Amino acid sequence: LPIFAILAVAILAGDRLVLVPLVNSWQTRAAKITELEGNVGNGNDLLPRAKLNTKKWKRYWEGNLNSTNSIAEDEVLRAIETWTDDSRILLTSIKPQWQNHEYEFLGNEIAENKTYSYRTYDVRLVAEGTMQQAVEFVHAIESDELPLKI
Repeated sequence: LPIFAILAVAILAGDRLVLVPLVNSWQTRAAKITELEGNVGNGNDLLPRAKLNTKKWKRYWEGNLNSTNSIAEDEVLRAIETWTDDSRILLTSIKPQWQNHEYEFLGNEIAENKTYSYRTYDVRLVAEGTMQQAVEFVHAIESDELPLKI
């Protein structure tokens, strides 16, 4: 009987001190592996589009609007006129405005931190038309060469 009691205590201690922590560790590891496999899957989905996205962002950063305000304004307003004519939508209000922004790039060290200032030309539009005209107007904006976002 004492051998069985010692054996039962050893099994209970082994269960509580070894088996339960191991099972928890395996479950945590399995969840982490599943998460990482999902991340790899997302990365594999993004890889074919990486070249296109890089090209698009490069165009946005390098091919920005002219630094002369009046020329940039003219480019955008001419583009709006073209999109309006092509989509046959009716603009009822146009409110353009220049905005100043700052972007902080955080490096590995404090000395590597840099702040960049840039300006955007925001245009608020109010328009009337059918759903088809609105879709054509938005498509014209998104497919234009100007570095714009909606």
